[in-house]
Amino acid sequence: MTTAGPPRSQKTWLAKRLKEMLGECAIIASGKAFTEPDQHSLRSELLTTLRSTREQHGLVVLLFDDIHLALARSGGGLLEQALVAELIDGPMATDTAALFLTRCSGPHKSRTTGSPLLTRTTKHPLPTVPARLQGSHRDLTAAFGDSLALWHEYARARQPRIADVVARVSQEADLIADDVTQAARAANRTGRFPDSLAWNDLASLSGLSWEGAPTRLSTESGLDELLRRDSAGWPSAIGDAARRFAGLIDSSSTVVWCDRYLLPHTDRLVEFLHAVRQHSKTGVNVLTMKEPPGHVYSASDARRLLAVPGVRLRFMHRGSVASLHDRHLASLDGGGGFVLPEGRVVLALAAAGSAVVAPTSGFPIDYARMWAESIDPT
Repeated sequence: MTTAGPPRSQKTWLAKRLKEMLGECAIIASGKAFTEPDQHSLRSELLTTLRSTREQHGLVVLLFDDIHLALARSGGGLLEQALVAELIDGPMATDTAALFLTRCSGPHKSRTTGSPLLTRTTKHPLPTVPARLQGSHRDLTAAFGDSLALWHEYARARQPRIADVVARVSQEADLIADDVTQAARAANRTGRFPDSLAWNDLASLSGLSWEGAPTRLSTESGLDELLRRDSAGWPSAIGDAARRFAGLIDSSSTVVWCDRYLLPHTDRLVEFLHAVRQHSKTGVNVLTMKEPPGHVYSASDARRLLAVPGVRLRFMHRGSVASLHDRHLASLDGGGGFVLPEGRVVLALAAAGSAVVAPTSGFPIDYARMWAESIDPT
């Protein structure tokens, strides 16, 4: 079975809860772990674990989260062939079940469309926002950001009230804030958030801010204040912000700054990059949308940006936009970098709120390849 859903719709949470319920006969795999260097050893390890679990228990259930990321790797075809043999064509296929969790769209689309594996699975989309809440969309995003889990927490009440969900989170605000900040410190060291975050933590993480401002959940539950107390945040003055940005990139020769919504702030972006150049000689490759909502592209946008020394500009392909929803600063010297706040915050046009910079040792997207395949405006 294949289940698809948008980012932050609790697919990973679902996989982990199913693993807990099914026990030792279930194994869980993550497509995010399938990096280019590790993909072949992980494929071999996965197949060995799948076979040994099936032999021990008489059956096995494979829960494969973010499978699109694994299939998008250079060895994705070999992984797919192996899974087809185990799950569909092999003699033990009747004792092997699988749930594949994937995003609705993105650069993996060409890999999964016509896939001999995924086209032979039953499709079940994740639940979306309940129809009776559609009219409340503006209020709910202001309250809970894009956390679908919190929306459903609100929806399942007989008489839904935003304040009730906020109150429930408030009761655990100290514990949630402590878990989240400890997880951030762990991510600084390892590049990955630990698997121990509770459901409330995960749901609250994606409900902390919306369009650059803290959500009602964040401010009224006290989470915003608790988290900012443990974080330096992002500078509010453009000079300080440029200096901070330069400090993030100075150890690299070239970085890719990926943010879909930079061009509506071209004047400020040019000013910001000139200020960055005063502190760092690192090349900055800006990867963004050509015409994000509310902005009409002009060739002067590209000319002014390319006039900044060491700055290059490219546009996302239409088919890649959905997968490039995160705001990343990726070093082209290695696999690591930083997860950034939204562009308006980085450019010191909006208050940082609870937004912070999170170091990471790697990304699920190959930014060197994505940059090479993007659209050159010149």
